[in-house]
Amino acid sequence: MSTYNQQNQNAVSDQDGSGRQDQTVFIIDDDDDLRKSLTFMLESFRLKIKAFASATAFLEDLDPHADGCAIIDIRMPGMDGIELQEQLIKLNAMFPVLILTAEAEVPQVVEAMKNGAHHLLLKSAKEEEIVERVFKALDYSRELQKKNRDIIQTANLILSLSPREKEVLDLVIDGFLSREIAEKLDIKIKTVEAHRGNMMGKMGTSNVAELIHKILEFRASNHESEK
Repeated sequence: MSTYNQQNQNAVSDQDGSGRQDQTVFIIDDDDDLRKSLTFMLESFRLKIKAFASATAFLEDLDPHADGCAIIDIRMPGMDGIELQEQLIKLNAMFPVLILTAEAEVPQVVEAMKNGAHHLLLKSAKEEEIVERVFKALDYSRELQKKNRDIIQTANLILSLSPREKEVLDLVIDGFLSREIAEKLDIKIKTVEAHRGNMMGKMGTSNVAELIHKILEFRASNHESEK
């Protein structure tokens, strides 16, 4: 790994500032020298690092909902990188995984990418590339965290609806007009409009398009989590 020049280091550090203090880069590699080298390099960019010599040690300390990314060596004694990646999938870990390997053209790499690895890192890569990939993974993790917060918020908003408001919500999402909803629920149109207005207010949406987008995104997320 080459030495990243001071000018580029300052540029990335200045751009990032202290906004990543709540994010963590996990390094899982049995090679002491490489693990320490990666730790030293990434800490110079004011990143929080937690390094582990084995997959088992990492899993014992794991918070699946952590905001950050994991750099995982594909070949390790005991549980290897692929097996660790599969464990993270089972645990619904939210952060992206960067697979660290000496060779790109190996079957394990293909398997890791199919398992959803965010990117591949060659051990021979320059520091510039490694830092860039790590920062992109951290940006992606932040997006995932925001999306998860939005989904939780939507779930809580749905729980705040009355049973009748929930019925109206489902029918609006299915494309029914107020008149049709009134017929289906055997209530007056004015009553439908009142429930609809209350429901839209509680959901924090100002129009049907916004409501549909929020609910469909929420349902899609629930569907993915059930797979």
